[in-house]
Amino acid sequence: MLNRHRKLRMEQMEARQMMAGDIAAFMQNGNLFINEATGQAGRDNAVSIQRLTDTTVRVTGLPTLTDGTLSKVNGSASQVFTINSNTSLFVNLGGGTDAFTFAPIGGEIKFNEIHINVAAPPLIATTRSASTVAQAQTFPGPDNDVVVLERFHTTGDVSINTGVGNDIVTIKNARIGEVGLTTANVAINTGAGTDDVKVISNIDTTLITGTLDVQTFSSVGESDPDAVVIGFVGAQRDLHVRTGGGNDSITMTNVGVSHNLDFDAGAGADSASLDGVSAADALFAKMGEGDDTLNTSNLFSNNLTLDGGGGYDKLSKKADPFFSANGFKPVGNSSTACRF
Repeated sequence: MLNRHRKLRMEQMEARQMMAGDIAAFMQNGNLFINEATGQAGRDNAVSIQRLTDTTVRVTGLPTLTDGTLSKVNGSASQVFTINSNTSLFVNLGGGTDAFTFAPIGGEIKFNEIHINVAAPPLIATTRSASTVAQAQTFPGPDNDVVVLERFHTTGDVSINTGVGNDIVTIKNARIGEVGLTTANVAINTGAGTDDVKVISNIDTTLITGTLDVQTFSSVGESDPDAVVIGFVGAQRDLHVRTGGGNDSITMTNVGVSHNLDFDAGAGADSASLDGVSAADALFAKMGEGDDTLNTSNLFSNNLTLDGGGGYDKLSKKADPFFSANGFKPVGNSSTACRF
């Protein structure tokens, strides 16, 4: 018989807190790997590495950038690993808002190579009835990542890939490659989004024995404003910066390159500042389409080209080896070209 006097009662559910992703850290073939743990794909992660001795490092989970919950390393707060001069570091944290840092304490961290990927995996395409269908991405929310590498030394290459999102990448007080022994390159790719990239020093000059290459877009048509700062850096080969569309800013201060230095600010109302910049072979500044501003001081190069591109552009220059009060002129056997 139906009970007409039965009352509906609702009980309060247990409060839930967003959980940070767990991290799997392990040694394999002499290298240190830091990945998302099994079943944790797409979650937010935060982790740091601290130097303990020349042969030991500690991997520690940190509060995430989103809700402050702690990432765990192999189910614990941290774990210590034994490394050697041939150990390379591979970090793959996938989708989610991730943070990877070298701890600000403990001294210079040493690896053979460093490769960091905190980008969400690309969409998967499948074939149905002779047509390609993009599958929905399973990682919700923003993918805004932070990578900060400070006080480290490698004998080989360094690469950082952050993918789509508003990302921050900082390399500070580093030695990349062995002078006279190994040529090491640095590649930074931040993909789409409003990105901030810094390669800087406040102690000794950050030295790269190979080429520094920075790209802050996935497609040149993107209109996100990006900022690139390079200061107190020496590269023994080339330096390339590409910021794509959007109102971007490029700042270089006390930068020396043994061969070629070039940057392309792409379309948009861009600004660039070059102060104390030298490139032994050639220096090429391309501001791209849009109303751009370029400020220069103390430049040196055997071949200097400043190209404002389309739009109403402004060049502000201070005295340096290439400029006179009346404009541009070659010095010695050097050549100078300008279109502003």
